[in-house]
Amino acid sequence: MITKRQFSYLCCKRRNRSVEEVNQLMTQLKAINRLGPLRHSCKDQIESYRHEAYLEFQSIQLLTNSTNYWHKYMKNLFIGVDFSKEKVDVAIIFADGLTETGSRVFNEFKTTVSGYKQLVKWVEKNSYGIDPSLWLFCGENTGDYSKGLCNFLYGKGYDIWLENAKSIKDTSGLRRLKSDRADASMIAEYAMRNHDKAVMYKPLSESLAQLRELFLYRQMVVRHRCSFQVRRGEKKLTMEKSPIKTMISQSGRHIVSELNKEVEKIDKRIAELIKSDEELTEVFTIVTSVPGIGTQNAVCLMVYTDNFRRFNYDSRKIACYYGLAPFGKDSAPVCILIRMYIIWRTAR
Repeated sequence: MITKRQFSYLCCKRRNRSVEEVNQLMTQLKAINRLGPLRHSCKDQIESYRHEAYLEFQSIQLLTNSTNYWHKYMKNLFIGVDFSKEKVDVAIIFADGLTETGSRVFNEFKTTVSGYKQLVKWVEKNSYGIDPSLWLFCGENTGDYSKGLCNFLYGKGYDIWLENAKSIKDTSGLRRLKSDRADASMIAEYAMRNHDKAVMYKPLSESLAQLRELFLYRQMVVRHRCSFQVRRGEKKLTMEKSPIKTMISQSGRHIVSELNKEVEKIDKRIAELIKSDEELTEVFTIVTSVPGIGTQNAVCLMVYTDNFRRFNYDSRKIACYYGLAPFGKDSAPVCILIRMYIIWRTAR
């Protein structure tokens, strides 16, 4: 039987303990809390110990969770990146919580591998010894323009957060200056004030990345086909008979026919790609089992939600993203008018 002295030793004050010590103490307290049936004479004493152990376990668990939260979310160096085709503008903010602790630093680099290496070296030089685990890179999700640097930083083990451009703009207040440097500074400030909500970047799997490129290419081909079909139909109705009209009609018909073949080729390649990947096949089968969801809608859902990982599989967020969730836009005068109209209709 565990004695009160031994229990007190386990439950000694927890200040200045390392994470390893806290985890070890939690394991010991779990063992105490799982004590089996005891003799009646010792039952009251052990039940008291068990209750104290449970309270101690809960408090230490909160301490451990807060420690993990600090290591995961608390950052001191925020690097805002404004992506463009040929260069990236970078701004650094030093902060302690929501308070800036130093002047902002700016620079720009080319969108090449050598430029990315120079960026990392520059950040290291200007970090004043801050551990890289306390850095947070942040930028707007600009598609292919942001992919190169993000994959490079991810491969080096740095934390990078890609955020929606509208979210950054809507929380930045009034702005009188518009430049790449100012945008980088705005992004870094956004990261500093909202880093507890950061979703770290992870590159797409190879199969999903290829599926995304095929789907976007198909969209482009379909748009061109639609454009030629509309153009050919309009000229057929509005132009008088002439050799030019015949040439335009025949040429348009030939282009539309070739584009139809290209769409069929893309659809076949998409089907082969989905079948070749077990995860894509499983998700595709589940999505297409819903009535009204065909191949194109299913692929669209998978591509734009990163195979449903983008919103942590939250159906509400996904419905909102696709515009299926209705939102009210009521104001006080409108509500008053509606109530007056209802009263008037009732009184008639």
